[in-house]
Amino acid sequence: MFKIPRRIDDLLPADTVQRMLDAIHSGDIATSVREVMGKVGVKDLRPIEKMQAAWQQTRSWLDSISGDTVRDSVQSTINATGQLFGPGFCNVPLASVVGYGYAKSAMAFQSGDQVLSRAQLIGRKCLGCSHVVWLTGASAAIRLLAQSLEIEEVLIARTDLIRIDNFGDIGQLLAFSGIPVTEVGASNGNTIEDWKRSLTSSRQLVLHVSPNGLEQEEAAKQRSRASHLAREIGATTVELLIDGVASSALAEQFRFPLIKEHLQDPAAIAIVPLNFLLGGPAGVFVAGNNPALEQIQQNAGSIGVATMGPTLVASTTALQLSSLGDELEAAATADLCINPDNLRDRAKRLSIQLDGVNAVSSATVVARSVELGPSPWHRYRHDSWAVQLLPKHSVSELTQLLAKGKLGPPIFAASSDQHVLLDLRFVPPSLDHELVNAIVAPTEERKESSAETSPAAPSSHNNS
Repeated sequence: MFKIPRRIDDLLPADTVQRMLDAIHSGDIATSVREVMGKVGVKDLRPIEKMQAAWQQTRSWLDSISGDTVRDSVQSTINATGQLFGPGFCNVPLASVVGYGYAKSAMAFQSGDQVLSRAQLIGRKCLGCSHVVWLTGASAAIRLLAQSLEIEEVLIARTDLIRIDNFGDIGQLLAFSGIPVTEVGASNGNTIEDWKRSLTSSRQLVLHVSPNGLEQEEAAKQRSRASHLAREIGATTVELLIDGVASSALAEQFRFPLIKEHLQDPAAIAIVPLNFLLGGPAGVFVAGNNPALEQIQQNAGSIGVATMGPTLVASTTALQLSSLGDELEAAATADLCINPDNLRDRAKRLSIQLDGVNAVSSATVVARSVELGPSPWHRYRHDSWAVQLLPKHSVSELTQLLAKGKLGPPIFAASSDQHVLLDLRFVPPSLDHELVNAIVAPTEERKESSAETSPAAPSSHNNS
């Protein structure tokens, strides 16, 4: 596992450099340096001050982007809600090796042809299909598919016209693509007759979306009916698998669509976002065995919607890790496979430390069955354990205290009418102490800590 330095202090001995600057800035040494520089004709007699200013500027800038000293900068947030796609989160965290791969490739020149060739090779191997096209978004994928396959109309069930946080509104996405769209059936499902009335031409494309507004069994029946009729008349079927996975373990445990299985039909085409259950950066890939996909990759580069460079490197790494199903290396989705007994043991230790402390009247351990996220993710559930906190005052007050993150990262927690719940499913064990500190640290300690990290602290140290 690679460790990425987060601060300049990890790269350079900051205290040592600061002491060196203090020393050479002292009267005797500084005077000698100025005399020598004057004799050799250097006109700028303030290089030491400039060196010190540059060093302090560099430290301030790097610290600010890492969120270490500037409190209003963007901070990491602890997800103690138990939901992978909880409201308020803008991303699923990348695995460290994916992030490292992105950073490493971003800091060097890359051969575009080599990066793309490697990505296509990895995609074909992981997904078991002939063609994989890497694109910036689903709208571009649908538009390019329609052009390459000479599609005149898109058919979509009304149950599939959903809105998903951090993905978008399917209806608006199709409208943006500029292709005529026909909605099939009712908002609570459709019948074989609904599809027969609408499916009339080989120039039509049937788009299935997963997850949608139906339960899994009914959604599978609806997809099967429409796909069968589409094959009979030679129409194209495309699946938008927002919940698609490459890990057979995840597919078996949660019944997520296993992408490889959905590509077994020679005519199958799937569009899969990378930034959900695959743990990659924003973007999608289009996979299948249709020869038209090869032309789509070329067209994507011409109109600027092809995934390139570091994003493509990170995307292929994420797909590889997901295919391997390695819990140690995969992204936050691997937390879904953590043994609940481990979460229970951690919750017990935390409840002892938080029971009756400060704003908490009592802390107990509770088992939970949690939805993966708001609709349509509610169809997927996982078992978890949480520390249930009974506030001394109110749920909203304790929730706000945790979310402010005065001494550490903000903490998003679950809540009920009477309790705040710290669900540990997506909280790394290394951050358990942050949950404790957010509640245990008394007000005076918070003030002292703020004073120690204020800009005045270093100057008083230098004066001593």
